Amino acid sequence: MALLRTTAISVALTLGTAVSLAAGLWAWAKLMPAPPLLESVPYARAVFDADGELLHLKPAADGQYRLPVRLDRVSPEALNAVVRYEDRWFWSHPGVNPFSVLRAAWQSVAGGRPIGASTITMQVARMEGGLQTRTWAGKLQQMLMALRYEAHYDKRRILEAYLTLAPYGANVVGIEAASLVWFGHSAERLTPVEAAALAVVPQNPVKRRPDAANPEFEAQRRRVGEMLLEEGVLDRRWAEALRLPLHVRRTTDLPFLAPHYTRLVESIAPEGVIEGTLRLDVQRDVERLLAAHVERLRAWGIKNGAAVVLDTRTGGLVAHAGSKDFFDSDIAGEVDAFTAFRSPGSALKPFIYGLALDQGLIHSHTVLLDRPKSFAGYAPENADGTFRGPLSAEDALLSSRNVPAVELERELSPDLYDILKRVGVPLNDDRRHYGLTLALGGAEVRMADLVRLYGALATDGLVKPVELGRVRSTDATQTPERPVLWGDPKRIPVLSPESAFVVSVMLADRGDTVRNRRNGRVHLRWKTGTSNGFRDAWAAGLVGPYVLVVWLGNFDGQSNPWLRGAETAVPLFRDIGALLARDLPAEPLRLTEANVPKGLNVTRESVCRATGDVGQPLCRDRVSAWFIPGVSPVRDSGILKEIWIDRATGLRACRFDPKTTEKHLWEFWPSDAAAAFRAAGIVKRPPPPWMPGCEENASTDTNGRGSAAADAASAPVVLTPVAGLSYPANRLSGGAPVARLRLRASAPTGTGMLHWFDGARYLGESAPERDLVAELAPGTHRLAVVDEAGRTASVTVRVRRRD
Repeated sequence: MALLRTTAISVALTLGTAVSLAAGLWAWAKLMPAPPLLESVPYARAVFDADGELLHLKPAADGQYRLPVRLDRVSPEALNAVVRYEDRWFWSHPGVNPFSVLRAAWQSVAGGRPIGASTITMQVARMEGGLQTRTWAGKLQQMLMALRYEAHYDKRRILEAYLTLAPYGANVVGIEAASLVWFGHSAERLTPVEAAALAVVPQNPVKRRPDAANPEFEAQRRRVGEMLLEEGVLDRRWAEALRLPLHVRRTTDLPFLAPHYTRLVESIAPEGVIEGTLRLDVQRDVERLLAAHVERLRAWGIKNGAAVVLDTRTGGLVAHAGSKDFFDSDIAGEVDAFTAFRSPGSALKPFIYGLALDQGLIHSHTVLLDRPKSFAGYAPENADGTFRGPLSAEDALLSSRNVPAVELERELSPDLYDILKRVGVPLNDDRRHYGLTLALGGAEVRMADLVRLYGALATDGLVKPVELGRVRSTDATQTPERPVLWGDPKRIPVLSPESAFVVSVMLADRGDTVRNRRNGRVHLRWKTGTSNGFRDAWAAGLVGPYVLVVWLGNFDGQSNPWLRGAETAVPLFRDIGALLARDLPAEPLRLTEANVPKGLNVTRESVCRATGDVGQPLCRDRVSAWFIPGVSPVRDSGILKEIWIDRATGLRACRFDPKTTEKHLWEFWPSDAAAAFRAAGIVKRPPPPWMPGCEENASTDTNGRGSAAADAASAPVVLTPVAGLSYPANRLSGGAPVARLRLRASAPTGTGMLHWFDGARYLGESAPERDLVAELAPGTHRLAVVDEAGRTASVTVRVRRRD
């Protein structure tokens, strides 16, 4: 009895000592600073598409495929398999399992088979601290570190650390990287069979490497599978699958998909997991269509092209083919057209028209003049070598006429240069360097810049960054994603929402449509671009909510007369547009006020087809124009006038007499516009001559009922010389140097002679569109032309001495 009492007292003392020691160790662990946990671990870079498909996996700086792990992104079967196989008491012990330690020590003393006693926490301590644990001293250090980890971190953080650091064969570290490398998908999609297979690898990653045919791996994964089935961790329906051979990929099978996109993302986000915006199904279709299109054009010397698609609903890039073939060095395939600087040709013209709409210069059917004109020595021509005379703003945009765009650009403030600078296009020279050539592609931009700008047409006039994806956070308690962006992260206004809408509708009025799956029509709203010298062919525009930009050319800058936007780029735009339109809702063939988004200040107004005038009571032939109330112009052009014709003679009468005269509407175009009409094959008859005795009317033209605005519009326009230019004095007159200049002006039809002055000195007279030759001495000259009604126009030029 005494012996039993003594034994009980000894046991109690021993237990008390053990409890006191454990409490002391726990207090010590709490007082010690928190040990580092994944603070300096280098991670690989993984890029996924929008549906979680791996596009590219690049090793970390130390050559390991290692990715951060979050428990909420690991399948429950994988978590259960790891804990059951490695440390089934993980959720309850304080970092060290005393029973496992005692059992391992007993086996070691008894000389039996060694049994591991390391908990998951102890393994984290060993891997984080690089500890040598084959000695008792090393093992003790490992246990003390495990206590510190448990004292400062919750179990989920510790398990995440283990699953991040555990070796899984070859240079694959962590369960996320292991799942991607060996099975081709993320850890949250691990099946029970795959989970059982990965659970056994960390204990012997060399002999149990999944992609090496070895019996130990096969035996262990089947054994663990049976264990999980018997314990009810796995459903019995997986029993047969656990016995079948396991399909495992090799490290050499890792994908490199959408290479231009992944390269761009990796350059912006240097490490971590990127959940991309790319849709691999769309990407593959775009790559296929691009390759087939370029292959068809190869016989004409066109070897390369690119195409990108942006979804404006999310701001994300859904397809990015930066060249025909990334891996073809003969075409410099690794160069990415998305970020390469190229001349856009006329692809920026929609923004000139958008700015003109916002600044009250035009509405959609304002009449513009397409005729030969020089702007301080710059004389743009059209791609077809012709001029079409007066035409509506919409027609001028859709047919890409150059002179109307340049004339509008000259009147804008802010202009195209201003908005390109505002959105971050790196224009390396000042405004004077580019001049008006900017309207026709005089500065190089990137495909990415066009994508952002056209995105403003699809939404609210704001240029936004292109979203490429989001960096996955390693901490589930934080906001999990950080965006990966190309371009200024701010939302930059370049057009009003009204102007953006009107420009997009003007592009839709071309009537180019494709069919969706239900045979409904979807508009293709595109604008072409052809660079000077035929080095780039573009088509950029909208397909529903998508921005689509395609480019064709050669990265070596080789000129090719076949590189024209309308001929080579538009067919590819249509092919890809038809692909994008398949699941889009149908759109009406003609857009009306019913299609205006709620809240936009946009209406349809009746305007005169011939002149573009709003509210012109004399006009009989009208057309509906898109109009921004309070902004769009309502001034009278002065072109359409009512005149009186004598019935007997057919001459123009001085006054109206219902017995002898009748009223006629007549178009009084400036003489240069009339000449452009004639060149286009359109006959605009001049008004009849005045009847005798109507000289006063002929000089004042009161019969035309013109307003002050009409009088201003009817003033002559100096065609040559060009204002601001400097002309050399390369001739002699009386021994003194002079410049012989041709003076020419346009004026409305029916205008009499034009009179020219150099300051107060009378130079002579000329008919409209006819030259007067004048000799001017070196110096500055203000040349004025005056018609017979006293309307005046002037230019200032300089004559310089011959060098």
